[in-house]
Amino acid sequence: PKELLYELATLGVDVVNVANAHAGDWGRGAYGDYLLALKEAGFLIAGGSEGVIDKGKTQVVERGGVRVGFLSFSDAGPEWLSKDDYLPSILSAKDARFPERIRAATREADHLVVGIASDDARDDARIRQEAFARATIDAGARVVVWFSSAENPKQESYKNGMIFYGQN
Repeated sequence: PKELLYELATLGVDVVNVANAHAGDWGRGAYGDYLLALKEAGFLIAGGSEGVIDKGKTQVVERGGVRVGFLSFSDAGPEWLSKDDYLPSILSAKDARFPERIRAATREADHLVVGIASDDARDDARIRQEAFARATIDAGARVVVWFSSAENPKQESYKNGMIFYGQN
């Protein structure tokens, strides 16, 4: 609710991840209104865009001379909400340009945090998630946060990055 945006800002929230399986639950128009409300409240939006101008834009927060970039994707859909670059949309992890987007984002910040939302917490899905998260680090991300409902969240140090699985 719009009433809570002020409270989020006072807690120090700068970036809001909007790429998730429920982004389109109320339709594209409501999703666009949501993005506009966040933007008007001063939040940076990761994983969603109002149109082609900001599609896939890396959100960067600078503190103490260190630039941290944020980029988010949905691995759970809704895929229809990722299809039109000229309307409000989400970034899909299934997009063939995923690794290219990660590499491009690393040039905009000293460290890149990538969020990936999934609705699949099954053990057999974890193998795919681990491979995907590691490939994200290989493409240049420093931190990967895999959002899913998991009974046993875990973290992993991989090469020069950190991966957090099962975060809600």
